[in-house]
Amino acid sequence: MPEAEKDVCRAPQDVAQGVVMLADLVGSTALYESFGDTGARAFLAGVIQAMTDIVTAQGGKVVAEFGDELMCAFPDPRLAAVAACALHENISHGYQVPGTDQRQRLHIGMHYGELPDGEPDMLGEVVRLARWAATHAKPDQTLATMDVIERLPPMFRAISRYIDDETWDTEGDTRVTLFEIIWDVDAATVAGLPAGLPPKGPYVSVRLEHDGRRIRLDAEHPVLSVGRHPGNDLVISHELVSRQHFTLQFGRGRCTITDRSTNGITVLVTGGKPQLLQHDTAVLAERGQIHIGHNPDQSPAVVLTWVCE
Repeated sequence: MPEAEKDVCRAPQDVAQGVVMLADLVGSTALYESFGDTGARAFLAGVIQAMTDIVTAQGGKVVAEFGDELMCAFPDPRLAAVAACALHENISHGYQVPGTDQRQRLHIGMHYGELPDGEPDMLGEVVRLARWAATHAKPDQTLATMDVIERLPPMFRAISRYIDDETWDTEGDTRVTLFEIIWDVDAATVAGLPAGLPPKGPYVSVRLEHDGRRIRLDAEHPVLSVGRHPGNDLVISHELVSRQHFTLQFGRGRCTITDRSTNGITVLVTGGKPQLLQHDTAVLAERGQIHIGHNPDQSPAVVLTWVCE
C-alpha cells in the first residue's frame, strides 16, 4: 500500500473499543456526470472538509476517506450519535447540489466494537457492519446496530426506533438488529398521523402513573424510558416487560410513545379503540391506559395510566 494511503488509513491509537461510523454522500456519481471531474471534486472537497470538522468537533477521528465517504472512529457512542445528527443537520442545510434546488444528503451507518490498532481491517466485523448499516440507510438516515444503541444514554435511546432484524452472516445465519437514530424528529413518520405531525400540540405536560409511582414529562424533562432494566426511568419488574419496553417523548405540546419490546403494547385512549404497537410510534392524547402486550387482559397487573395536561 502506498505511504500516502497508509497515512490516511491510520486508526486512532488511544481507544480499544468504540464506534466506527461510515458517512456517505448521496448522489455523488451524478455530480461527476453533470459537472465533470473538476467541478464535482471541488464541491465534494468542500463538503468532506465540513464533515471532517464536525467529526473532529465531536471528539471523533477520521480513519479513512474514500472519495465521497468518510470512515470515522469515536471512543464514546454518545459522541458518535451527536456527530451523526450534526452531520445530517449541517450538511443538509448548508450545502445545495450545484445546478439544482436539492440539498446535499447523507446516509450513515455505525457499529460498536474493537477498533483497529493500525490500518483498518476492511474485512473486520466492526468495519463491515458499519458499512453494511450505511448501505441499508436511506438518504437523511442514520442506522446503528444494537451494540451501539444499548450503550447510548436514555435521551438517544428515546429518539431511536427499531427498523429490522437483517441477515448478516448467511452461512452462520447471524442476525443483526438495526435501529434508526432520528435526527429530525418532526420529519419522522408517526403511526396514526398519516398527514404528518401538527405544528404544535395543546399540552404543557403529561403525567404517567404506575403502582403508586408518578412521573411527569414536560419541556424540562422531555424523555422517559420504561422497562425491566434498572437503567430505565421507570423500572417495572415483571416477566412480560422487556429490558426497555417503551419510551415517551414530549415536545412542542404533544407526547409520542414508541414500543421497543418483544411483546408490544396496547394503547387505549379513554373512550377510544385500542391501538396495538409493535416497534411503532403513536401520539398520546387526553388520557388513557398503556397495557403490556397485545392482549389487555393478559397483564392486568402491568397497566400504566397517562393524563395529558
